Amino acid sequence: MKVLIVEDDTLVSSFLSQTLVTGGHDCEVARTGRNGLAVAEAGKSDVIVLDLNLPDITGFEVTELTRKRGDSTPILMLTAGVPRGMSPVA
Repeated sequence: MKVLIVEDDTLVSSFLSQTLVTGGHDCEVARTGRNGLAVAEAGKSDVIVLDLNLPDITGFEVTELTRKRGDSTPILMLTAGVPRGMSPVA
């Protein structure tokens, strides 16, 4: 399976990539949302692992733009913190 990892944190993206490669998957890492969109547009990914907090645009925006293009690639969102513009739940 070809996995696109869109994650700006080098430690997190390295861990995810190494773990998935060990499991027999091919991985490509994008460090920004816009770079992730460009890679996804090539249509070579079976699944996208997407951080919500990216340096340029949010994971929500990446998802919205991906879907508006008609791309139905499955997206798994993850984050280590509260996404910009959202309040933590008590």
